[in-house]
This record gives sequence, structure tokens and C-alpha cells, in this order.
Amino acid sequence: MTINYGQTDHIEIESLDHLGIIMAVCETLDIENLIDKRLPQVRGVSLGKRVVAMILNGLGFINNRLYMHEKFLCDKPVEAFFGEGVSAKQFNDDALGRCLEEIYRYDPTKLFCEIMFEIAQKQKLIGKTIHVDTTTLGVYGDYDQKEGDKTPAPNYGYSKNNRFDLKQMTLGLATTGASGLPIFMESHSGNASDKKTLLTMSERIKSYCKNLIDADNLVIVADSALYDSCINHNPAFKWLTRVPNTHKKAKEWIQTASSELEWQPLENGYSFVSKQVNQKSIGQRWAMIYSPQAYEKEVETLGRTIKKEYEKVKAELWHLGNTKFQCEYDAKKALKQIAKKVKYHKIEDSIKPVHGYEKAGKPSINNPPIVKYYRVGSTLLLDEDKVDQARRTKGRFILATNELDTAKLPDRSLLSVYKEQGKTERGFQFIKDNTFQVDSIFLKKPERICGLMMVMTLCLVVYSFAQHCIREKLMQNNETVLNQVKKPTQKPTMRWISHVLQGIDVVKISTPDSQINTVSKLSAEQRRIISYFGPHAQALYGLHPQKTTR
Repeated sequence: MTINYGQTDHIEIESLDHLGIIMAVCETLDIENLIDKRLPQVRGVSLGKRVVAMILNGLGFINNRLYMHEKFLCDKPVEAFFGEGVSAKQFNDDALGRCLEEIYRYDPTKLFCEIMFEIAQKQKLIGKTIHVDTTTLGVYGDYDQKEGDKTPAPNYGYSKNNRFDLKQMTLGLATTGASGLPIFMESHSGNASDKKTLLTMSERIKSYCKNLIDADNLVIVADSALYDSCINHNPAFKWLTRVPNTHKKAKEWIQTASSELEWQPLENGYSFVSKQVNQKSIGQRWAMIYSPQAYEKEVETLGRTIKKEYEKVKAELWHLGNTKFQCEYDAKKALKQIAKKVKYHKIEDSIKPVHGYEKAGKPSINNPPIVKYYRVGSTLLLDEDKVDQARRTKGRFILATNELDTAKLPDRSLLSVYKEQGKTERGFQFIKDNTFQVDSIFLKKPERICGLMMVMTLCLVVYSFAQHCIREKLMQNNETVLNQVKKPTQKPTMRWISHVLQGIDVVKISTPDSQINTVSKLSAEQRRIISYFGPHAQALYGLHPQKTTR
């Protein structure tokens, strides 16, 4: 916004809000230069600047599509972000679309991994485990793919966000360390299978990690979709995953009575029991985890399931009992169909013939009664043995790893390591959140969608790193900030910090001889938060007015 005062002076106001923090984090991670080192030079603003501009838009927490990006930047301090002479018009949809195509030509996964492994090593954020998972993103529009084209393309598949009416893309993500920093991403077609993609992703991650110190001891952590692939293909990496209950050995062990198991206590009420297993010549350590909290919830759910089954089967048996069957075989067949559906009950039945006479009226001596039809009599009873067996499995699940050295990965640590999988899932929640608005993609080319998915993941990188930074600073300084309910916390979310920094403007006062840039509305808490992100953030927020002479 520009306000003119006569013919000599005018004031221009630009919205800065939390974007100065986002820009400072991008500078700290050196995202622009890392991209420009790999992608070709182009006319106008560099491709690195265009990616950073899309990150600013993605983390602006407003619904701005790619074609509205120029409008998003029009009231922002673009020159302060990208250098003198750079304007919002240079970030139009054509410029950003070409940038996404260049990302695809280079290979989005390769570009992202090269950048992130360099960042993670420099910032010392790589942990001992890497957590892998996938999600789906809805896509609007029609996308025709040529025969033989291997570009990941929108397709119908199992939708994890329940939008079965939309085509979708599958996004694979891997995170590591205490910050849950994404270090790997890969886009797949919408109908890709988790059992295949998790294995190929894990193998690619291992190849990118080969130059790391202690790379041989890195453990890939994923959900149960990875387990079958691991025991069928025996990949050359260490893994930790959940065992599907469909496996015979797992089913038998999980149904074992507690009195026959030697449980060992863990934190928060958990307990575990472990053993070594050999599946398809692959040595593994299994740990069965028991949670009393989960047991109570699952037993309650089991009770409701048993009740629903009773009511449903009881109604079916009533209708069956009122049906006339022409032969005993048909009656048994109908009863068998109902019995197949029964899981927690047993049916005591009797099939009885119903006698009558061929003709109405008083029967004669020479007209004996005959069997006219058959009826099914039944009683539905609770099967106590099956219910007890089902109760024993509640609150239990099995984790498996091929890391047999308990010194490197103790049995007691398996649960805590596996639960860090939640950081990857929270990353997906962030990407799919309505305020982030990238879950539903509006692009014309599959190549651009693949490029945008990399940029989306970079948004998550910047968000995760910024959140990690402020939490680390608060811990180091033994300080707190007030959360949404006015209580002090050392673990604020970056989204809340963004809210705290809303309403900050850059005010430019121009005269014929000079220009004064200052930032309005900075409270003491805002100044303190900005200081946590270093000198570049402080310079962007102009904590002291800067005067330049022309």
C-alpha cells in the first residue's frame, strides 16, 4: 500500500508478518544456492529464488494457488527477500511452471536428497533411524498418459484421505532425527502399492546414505507394509517394522496366555516380551508390546462388536426359522451360510420336518401324513473360548527387526524407536492441512505435479527446522513463550509462532534525498522470538530503522 504526501514524500507499507522468519530459515539452510548449483541458469530471477518464493507462499498459511502467486507477493517486501530490483511480477505462473519442469528434468527425488543430505550433515540433524511412510494427495483434472511413459501420473487408487472421487498422487517421505527433518521424498502414481514403494524407497535411501559416517548402522523404520517385502527380498539394510497379524507365527504368539509369557516393564505402563525368530532364513528379533490403555479401548470396542454381531445374527436366525424349506439339504445350506458370518458366537440348531396332509379336510384312514417342508430351530450362544482368545490379543502388537545386535538396538528401545514414526505422519498432516492448501493440486502437467511435490516437501523442511530451532533456543535459554491458552511452553508449534508474528509491516518512507525503512508494531515478545533466528532474521525485521542516502 502506498500513501502520497504532496509531490515529494510518500509512504509504502508491505506485509512482513512471519515470512521474515521463513526467509531467514531458507537463508540458514542455503536452499537458494543449493538449488542454483544444480539447476541450469535462466533469464530473470534464478530457479533457486523461484523455489524460495514458492516456499514463502506455501508457508503463508493462506489458500493461494500457483496462478495466484504473483498476487500473494505483491504486498510483500520482495526486494528485502530477493535483492534490489526483484519484483513480484517476476514470479508469475509461467516462471514458476518452468521452474517445476526444470526440477522434474533433474529428478525431484535426486535434487531433494542431494540438498537435504548436505543440509542434514551440516546441521548435524541425521539420527540413527530413518522413518519411511506414504500418503496420497488429491488431484483435480484429467491427465492423459502416453503408453510407455514412466512419469508418475495421477490415477485412481486407495485414497488415504477418503476422496475416492478424485485421482491422486502418492507421496513417499522419510524423516530423521529429533526434529523429524525430511531427508527423502519420492512421488509415485496414485495407484502405487505401499508394499512395493516402501521397499524401493528404502533401497534408494540406503544408497544415498552410503557416504555417511556409521551408515551401516542406520535403521529404516516403516509400518507393516514393509515387513513382507523385507522377508521376501532380504534387502541390504537394517529395518524395524510391525509384523502383520496375518502371519501364522505372529498369530500364534499374540494369542498366548499372559501367564505363559515373561513380561518386562517399560515406561508409561507398557510392557514387552522378546524372542528370536527365523522367517524364510532371515534371522529377526521380535518384541511383543502390551499397552494396558490400548487393551481397555480395544476390549470395549470388542464388546460393541460382539453385541452388534449378536443382534444381526439373531435377526437372521429369526427369518431363517420362519422360512419353509422343501428339503433338509436346503435348510442345512442356509444355516451354514449364516454360521460362516459368526465369529464370537455358536449356533445350536435343529432341523425338523413339518408333517401335514396332501388335501384339506378330514384325512381318511388311507391318507397318512407326509413331510410338507422343513423348519430350522436355533439358539444363539456366546462362544466363551473364542471371546477369551480374542481378548488375549487386545492391546498387543509385534515389532520385528533384522538388527540382531542388542547393543546397537536394545529390545527395550524398539517401541520408542518405532513410535517416532509419528513424526513422519505429522509431516503428512501438515502437508494435508487446510491452511497449507497443497493437498488438492491444480496443475496441468504430471511433470509439474512431481516438481511441486518436491517444493511442498521443502516447505515441510523449513517448517520443521524453524520449529526445531525455536524449541532448542527456548530450552538452552531456559525461557518460554505463551501458547494459545496463555500458558508458558518450551515446545510451541511454528504455526503458533506464525500467529504471534502476524500484523508486522515494513514501512518505507521516501523523500527526494533518502529512504527510511522501518518495521512497525514489534512487541517485546516478537523481538525475542525474532532474535532466536539469528542476525539475518533481525536484519529483515529491521529492529532499528535503516537510513540510506541516495
